[in-house]
Amino acid sequence: MPRPTVDAAPLEFDPVIKFLHWLTLFLIVTVFVLAFSIDLVPAAAKQIFLQLHRSFGLTIWIVTFGRLVWRQFTRFPNWPATMSRPMRFATNASEYALYVLL
Repeated sequence: MPRPTVDAAPLEFDPVIKFLHWLTLFLIVTVFVLAFSIDLVPAAAKQIFLQLHRSFGLTIWIVTFGRLVWRQFTRFPNWPATMSRPMRFATNASEYALYVLL
């Protein structure tokens, strides 16, 4: 059985990338929940919810920056062989658009 070379593309995504992906999702959901619940809480708690909303938003920026840095040091699985060039372009474009939105 031949041994895989060090330069071989991994079969799945790096565990750190997976963790940062799900952490980002959790933070985005939390920011939206806080934003939509600000009007539902008593006036005394509005300031706390607003500050939590801002803090989680800032955390999203920090995690996004961490994701962009980590991407430079990890390898990703190869594209499927059946994926066309326009599909690869669209996938990359949508990924960068999501980073811009974050």
